[in-house]
Amino acid sequence: MVSLRRLAVTAALALSATALPVVAATPAHADEQACLAYLEGNLVTGAEAEEACSVGAQANLEECMITLFREDVEPSIVLMACATALQEAGAITDA
Repeated sequence: MVSLRRLAVTAALALSATALPVVAATPAHADEQACLAYLEGNLVTGAEAEEACSVGAQANLEECMITLFREDVEPSIVLMACATALQEAGAITDA
């Protein structure tokens, strides 16, 4: 069985080529709240969504992704939500 960590890394690599340029073009003020709003717009709510966005905003992309994968969130939604939260931490900036 593939571990959640390996799945998270594989998904990040597979989707980053298409999703991260979109995230990099979002406003610099995107943050934990933007992450939550994105998840809510995709019908992902609750404590796990809040936890994922919180750790993502603390520059922990891997833990953000693993938290959402445990909830069976679609990989493309996971990447966009976590990258949006990560932008607050200054790891992703506008081009």
